[in-house]
Amino acid sequence: MLVFSKNKILEFFLLPTKNQDKLKIEIIKNEIRCYKQDIDYAVQIDLEIYAYKKTSIRSIQLTCTEPIGYLNKIRELNNINIIIDNINEDFLNKDPISFKKLVENSKKISKFPIVIEESEHLILKIAGYVEGERLPDGWEGLRLDGWNLIIKYNDNKVYSNKLTLKTHDKTLKVAYTYRDVGFYV
Repeated sequence: MLVFSKNKILEFFLLPTKNQDKLKIEIIKNEIRCYKQDIDYAVQIDLEIYAYKKTSIRSIQLTCTEPIGYLNKIRELNNINIIIDNINEDFLNKDPISFKKLVENSKKISKFPIVIEESEHLILKIAGYVEGERLPDGWEGLRLDGWNLIIKYNDNKVYSNKLTLKTHDKTLKVAYTYRDVGFYV
């Protein structure tokens, strides 16, 4: 069951069992910045994971489902970084070169699993540079909706949350939302 509250705290509870797992995930910020129309984008998602019991985080992914005609394409964002320092810095305030340099020089999670002890929390920044897609008739922008944060933990547990990204104050142009390729809404 997902519980939404006004302060953006999402709590994920599994059905009660003898040894119930419980995570609390707070999404502090989820924004996208467009640097060059339809071509260059940067994404930043700040979150906090609180474990009520000892938890092993096996993976963290950010995907985007894009409609193409009657089909869906899921874009795996392989260049997304999970950063554990510079937590209070707004990476999206930087120009593209400084953004990439800041991400490159930040301390990142390089391998999983990550263990969070009982009653402890982990503060993360998911940041990455994403390109629009090159189509035969030009560049296609990114969607604001259709994003999904997936956290796999313990043996076979999965937290999944659909996100609609907000445009950053310094974005060049609002990221596009489209139904079919080439048709913007």
